[in-house]
Amino acid sequence: MSLFDDMSVYTRVAELASFTQAAQSLELPKASISTAVQRLEATLGTRLLHRTTRRVPSVASRRCTAVEMLAFGSSRLCAACVKLASSATRV
Repeated sequence: MSLFDDMSVYTRVAELASFTQAAQSLELPKASISTAVQRLEATLGTRLLHRTTRRVPSVASRRCTAVEMLAFGSSRLCAACVKLASSATRV
């Protein structure tokens, strides 16, 4: 999955407040959803979701849109995009 795929997965999890519902909605295994969110959190260097066994609220205790997420991590996201682009040109 690409960075943008991970962002789409995160957005769906935040919208539905559920990894299981996001997996069903996107027709992906729950493990893939979890991995995508973890990878995005690692890329941005911050935790985006507070995971519990009952619900998955965003860290801000509200649903996040993709625009809010991008604004929150814009500098880190830009750095990650530059890193991805530079590694792609080396191959």
